[in-house]
Amino acid sequence: MQLIDGFTFGHNQTFIVGLVGETMAGQFRNFNDGDLIGNFGGFDLFIDYRWDESNGNGVFLVTAVPEPGSAFMVAMLAMFMTLRRRSRVPSGRGC
Repeated sequence: MQLIDGFTFGHNQTFIVGLVGETMAGQFRNFNDGDLIGNFGGFDLFIDYRWDESNGNGVFLVTAVPEPGSAFMVAMLAMFMTLRRRSRVPSGRGC
């Protein structure tokens, strides 16, 4: 699927589908709050029925905020262990 005019999604984006001036009741058939709508260009798009302080009641589509990847976490642990080991190894001077 292609989006209009080559648009691409990014992380943590919000799109307003519709705003409601009064109390909002109901939802789109088969889509509960937080359900995955689809994946577009590698970005998951979720539906959000909520009260937005700046916009009011409405229906929004949102992209997810990425979680740190496991490769990043392993790299951080390896760096921590290397720095910790270096601080414990004597320099060899003064022996």
